[in-house]
Amino acid sequence: MKRRRLAATLLAALLLAACAHAPRDSAATDAAPHREEILAVVDAFFIALAASDADAIAGMHTPGTVNVIAEPEKGADIRYRPVSEMVDRMRRGDFPKFRESYWEPVVLERGGLAVVWTRYAIEKDGARQHCGVDIFNLSKHADAWKIDSLNFTMEPSACDELAPGAGAIVRPDFSALDAKEN
Repeated sequence: MKRRRLAATLLAALLLAACAHAPRDSAATDAAPHREEILAVVDAFFIALAASDADAIAGMHTPGTVNVIAEPEKGADIRYRPVSEMVDRMRRGDFPKFRESYWEPVVLERGGLAVVWTRYAIEKDGARQHCGVDIFNLSKHADAWKIDSLNFTMEPSACDELAPGAGAIVRPDFSALDAKEN
């Protein structure tokens, strides 16, 4: 009887060990051969946004790009805003100045398409306005990666929950913009 229990225990341990080393589904991993190129577009977007650089914003989006906005704390319906509206507001000088930072992005890429999922925070005049999650959908074109849509949540009371973990790298680096503004 003891031998059977021992054999069953060993068999269970071997099966668990085999499962632990089973190949993972590569489609479910943070797999992006062009990760840094893709994140460079996201960085450039946030720097252009902070500078209200309408031409740069327009140039990094595909025609018809839409922002999809969710405000779960308000129970509001999902809103859709064409990026062209934001660009027009920037050109008129009617767009608020703020800085958006992000951290711990997950990047998935396949077949010329990419998704970036990341937590973010927006600050205006040094004060936190709100936090949330950004989801960028991008596509590879001959000249560069372009943004096809930006979906985001606005969650002011979730800033602690969404805060960067210890040692997280917060992006983008605004130092060039700071030097230009000073």
